[in-house]
Amino acid sequence: RKSLAMSKVLVTGATGLLGRQVIAAFSRDPAWVVRGLCFSRSGSGLVQCDLTQPAAVEAQFKEFEPDIVIHCAAERRPDRVEGNATEVAKLNVGATATLAELCSARGAFLIYMSTNYVFDGKAAPYAEDAQPCPVNAYGKSKLDGEEVVIKAGPKTAVLRVPLLFGPTDSLEESSATMVLQQIISKPYSVLDDWQQRYPTSKQDIAR
Repeated sequence: RKSLAMSKVLVTGATGLLGRQVIAAFSRDPAWVVRGLCFSRSGSGLVQCDLTQPAAVEAQFKEFEPDIVIHCAAERRPDRVEGNATEVAKLNVGATATLAELCSARGAFLIYMSTNYVFDGKAAPYAEDAQPCPVNAYGKSKLDGEEVVIKAGPKTAVLRVPLLFGPTDSLEESSATMVLQQIISKPYSVLDDWQQRYPTSKQDIAR
């Protein structure tokens, strides 16, 4: 078994809002060797990989041999998931299953980033053992991802993260800042006043 000083962490979705923060946190610690995977957006020092292609993902495991995998990649925009659920499931569920299988086979610990959208929002805040009840395709896809991760074995963790906020590359990266973008573009926008959200700092999650 490798010593902690030699441990390697593989981060998917490394160009995303949370993925960038996770990469930064590990990069500051000399005890870790970190590799970030990206796809549609490139980034300095990152490796491009299509997570929906099992062979490409397996190649990353063979080359890098991670001890820990933090799976941040997902199609997270509910409005883009609706009506395109089958295609989105290739990433949110299929790619998750591939990572879970590879981690199980190679003894790596898998951390799966999930969401509060696995609940219907009627009884928030939720305990970790609360019964999921997604009401949209995005929540269902993330819950399906949770299930394949849990079935993979004991060396897994599911982290349900609500509304993320923190430094962004653009206002549309976070629902928290999208509100500001909408107000700037349409000063007399109509916004709801019934949602109760629990914003979470991406810096806190990465730590």
